[in-house]
Amino acid sequence: MTEKTDVTGEVGAVPEQLRAATASVRALAEEVAAGRVLLDPEAGDRLRRALREQHDDAAGWLARARSLNRPVPLGGHEVGWAMGRKFGGTADGADGSMAGVLTDYLAVVSAALVAVDAAIRAFQDSDEGAARAFRRISGEGTW
Repeated sequence: MTEKTDVTGEVGAVPEQLRAATASVRALAEEVAAGRVLLDPEAGDRLRRALREQHDDAAGWLARARSLNRPVPLGGHEVGWAMGRKFGGTADGADGSMAGVLTDYLAVVSAALVAVDAAIRAFQDSDEGAARAFRRISGEGTW
């Protein structure tokens, strides 16, 4: 006989896990914006690819979550209709809904992509500035 596994706790934890991931991405964006994180272009490209993949995945999840925002067919009587509307409304994007969490997460991933681009530019600017300084010290090139 196959043993049944209760996954309700795991499913219920998904919005909280997404909130935690969102907080981590926000922290990264703040560090980059403060100039405490520089990324060389190669590492930045790998991070950009990973963030784009996360964005694309989350956009797909959001589309599926929004498609659930319809009354659940629980019978042709008044109680079934009321319960069906209530259960169907949990995917409407309000605070605490999966669609709401995913919408917030998509916004933060987009902000992280902008931050990664800024960190790459900061690295390149820093690298170019150091190269100019070395050229000045060595007497090569222009100031």
